[in-house]
Amino acid sequence: MKQQLDKLRKKGKYSDYREMKQQLIKELKESDAIGLDLGQTSKYNNHLIKEVLAIYFDVLKNKSESPLLKSVFLGLPSFTQYVNVEIVWDLINVLREYLKMALDEDEELEEENAKKAMADPNFIRVIRKRKSNVSNILSGLLCSFQIIDVGAGNAFNVEEKDFIDALYCVIQRLFEFPSEYMISDFLAFVKCMTIVFIQRRQYSNELVAAFVKRLAVIQSQMTGPEQAGLLLLIKQILTKYPAAKSSLIELDDEGLHNTFVGSSGLYRPDLNDPQLSNAS
Repeated sequence: MKQQLDKLRKKGKYSDYREMKQQLIKELKESDAIGLDLGQTSKYNNHLIKEVLAIYFDVLKNKSESPLLKSVFLGLPSFTQYVNVEIVWDLINVLREYLKMALDEDEELEEENAKKAMADPNFIRVIRKRKSNVSNILSGLLCSFQIIDVGAGNAFNVEEKDFIDALYCVIQRLFEFPSEYMISDFLAFVKCMTIVFIQRRQYSNELVAAFVKRLAVIQSQMTGPEQAGLLLLIKQILTKYPAAKSSLIELDDEGLHNTFVGSSGLYRPDLNDPQLSNAS
């Protein structure tokens, strides 16, 4: 019964979902199988969900440095199906702002290091403790895509560009900061890619080519298990998007760091916007 209810909810058949749920509650009341006041139990459950979400929102909005942040990201998708649309929209916007802040913070640090290195050849690259590390960013991305996919994304048109750009940007972070994530975080990244490119709607060939090329560039520098996972992911993406294969076999004959070249210009792997990378 629970699986049937979940299928109806995911398909957006909310009237059938409510009807089946009401029928289930009616049958439980008639049989009194568990000997509980279901109305009172539901009231307690709603209050518990409300309190848990209040804590989650407080951590997200006011305690971005908290060690609880990752746990919040992992727990949020389980509760979004029980809240109203306004709260889901608010949650999506909070996640969008967090990811933007976290990635911008890393960009500012790299720019600061680059300026100091140009001014002083003996400068040693500084890596200060960032408020947001790769592990939290990956958990936040997975939380975002799960909420969009299961919650608001089924009923509303959510603007996903910021989340897609963040996913593209974090690929580079996996290579730059290997000590900041664990295998569970890498699996979260693979799950994000699977939700976006394998399970979800079709994207443009330019966007797909940009992701595939960035994955192809960094996979040779990863550990064996991670490399195998990325190669399998690339294979799955190209199987679903066969038109993107053509851009991968076009090499730049004139050569610049032996990179790829697209039809619209030289491939720019250094840009963190997949639409501007000239990947196809």
